[in-house]
Amino acid sequence: EVEAAWQKLRDLESHSWFRQQLDSAVASGDAIRLQAAIKQAEMGGLASTSDLQTAKRQLEVLNARLHARQELHLARTSGNPYAMLAAIRQGQEAGLPQHELELARQGSDVAENATQETMPQIQQLTTQPQLQTLQQPPTQPMLQRPPTQPQVQA
Repeated sequence: EVEAAWQKLRDLESHSWFRQQLDSAVASGDAIRLQAAIKQAEMGGLASTSDLQTAKRQLEVLNARLHARQELHLARTSGNPYAMLAAIRQGQEAGLPQHELELARQGSDVAENATQETMPQIQQLTTQPQLQTLQQPPTQPMLQRPPTQPQVQA
């Protein structure tokens, strides 16, 4: 009985340690650290606790935010305004901080304004193609009538 009690005490202590690790990882906001803490807790026997479920939901939120940040970066580098709008919308849904979304919007506005400002300059730079004057054949060439009868030479 004493050995079983000691084993139970060790299990409780390890579960307490795993919960502390989960809480610390959730508070850190570090997805990699949280993922490692979840894996440790699962291997340590905390398979179905509410702490573990809360940590998994938090990991999903962190991963969604990370994905939204990557989409914002890709949209910014592509210069595509439609991709930027979609990425901003995704960032809003993922719960990105407002200042990050504002930076993305400002970057989009700057790119849009730059494009609108440079378009007249580009249009001014383009010139009409110069037509080259070529010697054209006469419009009514005099064609010889092909012989219809073979001519025999004597």
